[in-house]
Amino acid sequence: MAQAVVEYALKPLLIGRSALDHEVLWEEMYNHTRPYGQKGVALFGIAAIDIALWDLFGKALGQPIHRLMGGAFRREIRPYATGFYRRRTGATPRASWKRRCAIRPMVTGR
Repeated sequence: MAQAVVEYALKPLLIGRSALDHEVLWEEMYNHTRPYGQKGVALFGIAAIDIALWDLFGKALGQPIHRLMGGAFRREIRPYATGFYRRRTGATPRASWKRRCAIRPMVTGR
């Protein structure tokens, strides 16, 4: 569903526009999709595009996104995920998490 929102409702607003105008584009996308509701699939589509626009913005300026958003507040982060379901091996979600998600330093620049 979010893909359809992006393809048919949002893409026409973005074609030929600059990713550097990401704040203006976000406002236009939001205002365009308000009749569909201010939550749910429309916002999922906007969020996907917003992430891509920030990525393009950072690449254009040669800067990591956290720097463009005001700087890193932490040097390390604790990973978060949902959906750790038991595997056929019988491993518990906690054991699976511990194995896969050791706290690692956050990448803070190039």
